Amino acid sequence: MSILHRRLRRTLRALARDERGNVAIIFGLALLPTLGFVGVAVDYSQALTFKEYARGQSDAAALTVASNTSASASAIARAKEKVAERYGTRVENLDVTGDWITSGNYRVVISADVRNTILAAVPGMMAKTPVSVETVVELVPPQYATLPPELSQLSPEAADYNRLYMYCYDDERRNEPDKGRRAMTAIADNGGPGLDYSRATLPTCRAGEIISYKLRNIRNARSDSTKWGNAEDELPPAGQEVYEYYTDTTMDRATRVQKNRMSGGRIYRTGAPTPIDMEANPILETILCNTRQDCRPKSEGGILPNNHETGRTPATASGGCQEGKYLYFGWEDRPPTGSSDRDYDDIRLVVKCPQEVKTADKQIRIVK
Repeated sequence: MSILHRRLRRTLRALARDERGNVAIIFGLALLPTLGFVGVAVDYSQALTFKEYARGQSDAAALTVASNTSASASAIARAKEKVAERYGTRVENLDVTGDWITSGNYRVVISADVRNTILAAVPGMMAKTPVSVETVVELVPPQYATLPPELSQLSPEAADYNRLYMYCYDDERRNEPDKGRRAMTAIADNGGPGLDYSRATLPTCRAGEIISYKLRNIRNARSDSTKWGNAEDELPPAGQEVYEYYTDTTMDRATRVQKNRMSGGRIYRTGAPTPIDMEANPILETILCNTRQDCRPKSEGGILPNNHETGRTPATASGGCQEGKYLYFGWEDRPPTGSSDRDYDDIRLVVKCPQEVKTADKQIRIVK
């Protein structure tokens, strides 16, 4: 307790014990509201000063993260450190947090209890004033370059015909008619010399979009090209049993961890598709590789499962897909509900982790 607090309390106790007449009583009763008014003014000013300083630190942290998403942890820690250095024991319960509330908006919140100087000495008044500030910055989502796969292998031994597509996915548009999927482009199949993809123009994804993949599976059709249909065909060829699976990939801006919102099922020439529960019946395996050499089977000195390791539970990459690293995709062409051997090597794909397109102006602004 400060010297001022102790003096005020001693004064109030002395007045309460004073028996020399009504003057002391009246003076004591009048002093309480006076102290209250003074305390409100002084302590409010003190809390306002803290709020202005905290606002400056939250603004600086939010702008730092918006300019460099990999700096989120250090920016938040630095803001907390500076506030703590400035105010020390004058604040309690200091907390600084930051998060992406949308793909283009980053938020920093600083909260603390500021110790009151005068009100804390007045009976019945608050000892601390809670203060909180929030900064939200808006920026154009990053654009990532479209990189061709380093490796694409579709098993020529499969009975089914499989075709792989790249497309651009925007998770914020997933409820729109196109489900956030755009620029669907066929890049490989297992039909041998069938379709030529060497001249395919890869999709150019816009800001906020991430490259994703679609697998089109036509049952028992690999050896008969008349059953495949065109690469652009949205409907299954007449009389064919056709399935489609989408990765709908997202990537956290700060950690660069990729997640796949897998969906799929059988499609028909007319009528709604029959969906498949992709969590209960996973068809995709993902593995993060630090180097291109790591993205080889174990038999070749890499970290990937060897071909024909059957009956496996597929791995899911959980680390950040930082620039310079590689991501491996391994598919089963049929969900593991019946005839699948669960070796997750019917389709193999190795791609570089997304590379951000650098721009001179990130168009960052504080919106709150």
